[in-house]
Parts: sequence; C-alpha cells; structure tokens
Amino acid sequence: MSNDGQQTAGELFFDDAVVSAATLARRLDGVQRVIVRPNAVITPAARDILRERKIELAYQTNATNNGDSRTPLAIAVANTRFNMGELMRALRNEPIAIRSVVPWGFAEMLEQITGDVVGGTTLGLFVSDDAAAALCLANRVSGVRAASAANAVEAADVVRSIGANLLVVRPGGRSLFEMKSVVTRFCRGWPRECPEVWKGKM
Repeated sequence: MSNDGQQTAGELFFDDAVVSAATLARRLDGVQRVIVRPNAVITPAARDILRERKIELAYQTNATNNGDSRTPLAIAVANTRFNMGELMRALRNEPIAIRSVVPWGFAEMLEQITGDVVGGTTLGLFVSDDAAAALCLANRVSGVRAASAANAVEAADVVRSIGANLLVVRPGGRSLFEMKSVVTRFCRGWPRECPEVWKGKM
C-alpha cells in the first residue's frame, strides 16, 4: 500500500509507519473511517484533523502480529528521567514485541498510547513520575482499562481482575529487575478482553 492510501466505500487505508496531517491532506473527502497498520504512529495534528471532521480512526486487526507469537507492547516515557533504553535491552529476550511511542509532550504521548490500546492491537506501558494524572486521563478513554502496579504480583492481579490493557508505572525507587518483572508479568496472557462481569461498565 502506498503513501497515497487506498479508499473503499468511505474507508481510507494507510500502510504508512507514521500518519501525519500532511499524509491526510486532501484525502478525506467522503471518508468516514481511516484504517492504519497496527503499529502506526498517528501524530497529534493528524488526530486533531480526524476528530474535527468526526472521522473514526481504526487499526488493522486481521494482520495483528503477522504470526508473531510475541505480545505487542507500545511504550511511552514522559515526565521522568527513567532510562527506558536499559529496560528495553533487559526485555530483549522476552516474548514481547516493543514499539516506542514517538516522544512529544505528556498529553500527546498519552493520547497516542491510549489510541493504540483502544485499537485492540497492542498493550500499553506508560512510564511517568506523574502516574496518577496518567491513570486519571487514560481511564476517561472508552475501551482503556488502565491500572498501576508496584510489583509483578500486582501486575498479575490487574490483568486477572480487569483485563488491564494499559499499565501506568511510576519508576521512582524501582530497580531495573523490578521494572522488568512488572512488565513481563503484565504482558502474559495476550490477547485479552475485559472480564464479562465488567463489560459495559468500564
């Protein structure tokens, strides 16, 4: 698929790694739904255009993982000095397919990662010293089940109890080993859905 996109019956398909305002320019007439690849980065300006024009943003699901058995995980780091590079190296041999969210601002990165999670093609990890704010804002988005966990036991619990699809972690005081344990435990059991008891309530 080219950068020009392919349009069918009100739907516009893009296979670009990054979808920007320039990508969408002059291509949205008659479009009701834009579909992008599972790991696509949608810039804030592009999201604004889609929101203003009331165009749905969706992620391709028929090619999720392309046969890859690893758990897809989008990671964003905002408002913290935590060295995410070290964690990503520590996770290198784990069955996790990591994609980093392009660094913008706190709100923009949170919007990007919640959009990815709602698309149903990935789990999300948001690392920030402002974890409480991130949790509050993320859980305002329909389809996001964000939770925090201080250790692997708590990570397992939020997966079991609410089918958490976004983990928000405040890294302060945690060792690299502790962070790795939390992330690897959170990523087990993909794909996952909201437990039946909470459907329609979260």
